[in-house]
Amino acid sequence: MRIADSEVVVAALSAGATLLDTADIYNGNEAIVARGLAAWGGDRSRIIVATKAGLVRDGAGYRRDGRARHLVSSSESSRAALGVDTLDLLQLHAPDPRVPLETSVRALAGLVDKGHVRRIGLSNVRADDIEVAVRVAPVHSVQLALGPFDDGAVRDGAVQAALARGVTVIAYAPFGGPMGMRRIAADETIVAVATRLGVTPFEVVLAYLADLHSSIVPLPGPSRAATATSAVRTMSLGLDDDARKALDTRFPRLATLRVNAPITAQAPRAATVGTADVVVLMGTPGAGKSTLVRSFVDEGYERLNRDLLSGKLDRLARMLDERLAAGAQKVVLDNTYGTRRSRYALVEAAMKHGASIRCIWLTTSVEDAQINACLRMLDRYGRILSPEEMALAQKKDPNAFAPHVIYRYVRTFEPPDEAEGFTSIEARPFERAVKAARDVETAAPRPGRAFLLDLDAALWKSKSGARAPVDAGDIDVSGGDLEHLRALREGGASIGGIAWQPPDAVATNTAELSARLNEVAGFPIDVRFCVHPAGPPICWCRKPMPGLALAFLREHGVEARDVVHVGASTIDATFARRLGFGYQDAVTFFRR
Repeated sequence: MRIADSEVVVAALSAGATLLDTADIYNGNEAIVARGLAAWGGDRSRIIVATKAGLVRDGAGYRRDGRARHLVSSSESSRAALGVDTLDLLQLHAPDPRVPLETSVRALAGLVDKGHVRRIGLSNVRADDIEVAVRVAPVHSVQLALGPFDDGAVRDGAVQAALARGVTVIAYAPFGGPMGMRRIAADETIVAVATRLGVTPFEVVLAYLADLHSSIVPLPGPSRAATATSAVRTMSLGLDDDARKALDTRFPRLATLRVNAPITAQAPRAATVGTADVVVLMGTPGAGKSTLVRSFVDEGYERLNRDLLSGKLDRLARMLDERLAAGAQKVVLDNTYGTRRSRYALVEAAMKHGASIRCIWLTTSVEDAQINACLRMLDRYGRILSPEEMALAQKKDPNAFAPHVIYRYVRTFEPPDEAEGFTSIEARPFERAVKAARDVETAAPRPGRAFLLDLDAALWKSKSGARAPVDAGDIDVSGGDLEHLRALREGGASIGGIAWQPPDAVATNTAELSARLNEVAGFPIDVRFCVHPAGPPICWCRKPMPGLALAFLREHGVEARDVVHVGASTIDATFARRLGFGYQDAVTFFRR
């Protein structure tokens, strides 16, 4: 149990507790546990003290630090605070997105090899994290939030993944905080079982969690000696069949964890298999789901979509349940569904009604999804929206999203698995209805051809030596380069340029820069700027985002295969390839 006072430690141990949970980040809690153990004076060998490492204080909050160096340092501090040579159980507090999980687990395993730690564990992880970790080293336990009103770790498959691999699940926050405690105290089923057995509703919850599986260990956080004693008393509280049946009926998702249930089970399947077909289209924002779903609607499928129905994913699952109960035979859902948790309720509803549930996974790449997002924006608004415009538009238009939405999806994505209960899973690659770019050996002008230059890298320079021209008078362009472009223009080609002028640049009037370049050139050059800062992209216009290039295509009515991008680096070449452009480096293009 997780304890905040040494007297509570003594009371818990005296009542028979064998697991104490703490962490280096819990404001001296390790020292409190050490004092409690010393005051108790019992048989220390039967007690497991679990501590955690991998979080550090950062101002008023915390940040994750899964680096090997930090984990080793934290283990040293924990051994000193607990007054032991070897930690019983050291758990990674949470995966660090900046550090491969394998690296963190390998560091913990190294502490076992050194004799500084007996067992290692994880906390706050997903099912795929558990699979990764157990391939690196033996994992003793996983701490997950789990209780009657918090079954998220069941819906995302983490509990099942741990139990299937023989990993103990330490169920923290089993009461769900103050709000959860009020719900428990008011729940008719829990209260009825508690009254009949002569115990408290909270003791029933702890007993029920422990009764589900021998490898589930509830972890309450008592703040008083009396509640610690009460929590330990549940170890000897046996639920009878009537209590078990009542609670399983009340909490069917938790009931799937029973030791005699299939580890991949969701809700029980209907006794008879019906003919209804549910199709779940999943993929990153911009994957092409909206295009694909139209083909299903044309075939008579009823579409359920959060953006159209102004609801949450849980509401869509309830609507699916209602539609199947009403006899619907064809239903298609097309939100992102990037995690097991988001898909769980859909599979649950389909199983309940004996419907097949097929998953079609659009494996669209990040780059293609970015292009799709920009093309949608151009179709609807006629331009690439600024970050401020996107923030306003997204209140009514879910497709007016910023780049981070795709990156967040990729970061949290969990591939679909038949173990979730899908009847079938089809991975469908994205195919754009545009021919691939041709290799460009020469850049001979022809009507309809276009040339898009990275101005900063390929055309202009700053007379003052800045990264790019800082004002109209600072532009330096080779006359020979302009003559080469003039010949292409006279041959019917469109000429464009893209450039970056972040807020900290001296230039404040990009229109003046564009006007001056056109004046010096003597022919039209379509110049487009990104004026947004460095760092994680907040806009669709800063390379390698495709917004400016796609807006250029749309403005000039040319196709990607007829564009040559002129740049000076492998980044520029990659940018061109992703868009389906041809590419030439500036030296070759201008014959310098």
